[in-house]
Amino acid sequence: MTMHMMGTVFVLIIVAIVSYTDYKQRLIPNVIILPSIVVMFIYNLLNKHYYAIFIATVIAGLFFAFYMFNYHIIGGGDIKLIYFVGLYAGSSIGVVLSNAMFAFLIIWLFMIVVIAKKTMQTQGKRLIDALKITCKKRVAVPLAPAMFVSLVLFVMKVGG
Repeated sequence: MTMHMMGTVFVLIIVAIVSYTDYKQRLIPNVIILPSIVVMFIYNLLNKHYYAIFIATVIAGLFFAFYMFNYHIIGGGDIKLIYFVGLYAGSSIGVVLSNAMFAFLIIWLFMIVVIAKKTMQTQGKRLIDALKITCKKRVAVPLAPAMFVSLVLFVMKVGG
C-alpha cells in the first residue's frame, strides 16, 4: 500500500467517524479532528505539498470569517473538518466542497420533509401548513455526512 493510499484510508476513516458523531450529536469532537489535522499538516510538510496547506488555510479561513461574522451557517467543528479535508484534497478542495454543498442541500431538503411529516402526524396539520411550520423552525443539518459522501465520490473519481 502506497503512502498516498494510506493517507486516503486515514482521511476516509476520520471523516466517517466524525460524520457519525455529527449526525448523532451535531458535534465533531476536537479529540479526533485536531490530532488528525496535525497528522495531515505534517504529512504535507514532509512531502512538500505546501500548496495543499495554503489552499486549505485560505478555504477554512473564509468559512471561519463567515462564522465570526455571526452567520452561523456552519459550526466550528465543520470549519476544522473543511481544513482537514482541504489538507488532503489540496487544489481539488473546490470539487470536494461543491459536491458537499450539493449533498448538504439534498440532506437539508430531506430533513425538512421528514420534520414536516412528523408535524403532520403529531399536530394533524395539512402538508402545506406543516411545511410552513417547519420552515419557520431553525433546522440544524450536519455537514460532516455530506462531506463524507463528497469525499468518497472524489476518491472514486480521482482514484485516491
